[in-house]
Amino acid sequence: INVTNVYPREIIKESLYCNAAALILAHNHPSGLAEPSYSDKMITQKIIEAAELMDIRILDHFIVGKGTCYSFAEHNLLSMEQPNIHFLTILVYLLPGRKPRSRFLSIPTPI
Repeated sequence: INVTNVYPREIIKESLYCNAAALILAHNHPSGLAEPSYSDKMITQKIIEAAELMDIRILDHFIVGKGTCYSFAEHNLLSMEQPNIHFLTILVYLLPGRKPRSRFLSIPTPI
């Protein structure tokens, strides 16, 4: 498998179900290379645009490779305003080349 379909509407639907204020996206590259592809950049932008409509922040998008991890935020590839949030629900949508799974975590954040 070298491609996985990602549907922004499904990510946003799950986020709304969880009452998420923000998301951290993550997926792996079975090739071991953590650099984002053109498709990775495009789908991330589509997810950001869909999330903005629902007032959901995208905090980061991680690509996990063999022994390394690439952060979109660290490379300034995310373009959203940064509002203050008292409590943050993070939905990490993992796409390991199989059916997507969700993991949830609520953490307090500074004002």
